[in-house]
Amino acid sequence: MNTSEIISQIGGSTFVADEMNFPQNRVSNWLKNGIPNDIKIRAKIAQLANEKNVSLPDDFLAGLKL
Repeated sequence: MNTSEIISQIGGSTFVADEMNFPQNRVSNWLKNGIPNDIKIRAKIAQLANEKNVSLPDDFLAGLKL
């Protein structure tokens, strides 16, 4: 599953941006560049995905450090 599919299934870039208190263009940039390897961002995406019953790739949180 690619970034576009993840964001779309969670509710779209505007929804994700609102939920994360980020400008919408920041999340839109992820569609081109991928979701940053930042534990706080990826954890929030994982939380939103869980709330929407969206399955993420097994390695989505792999290798991230606190």
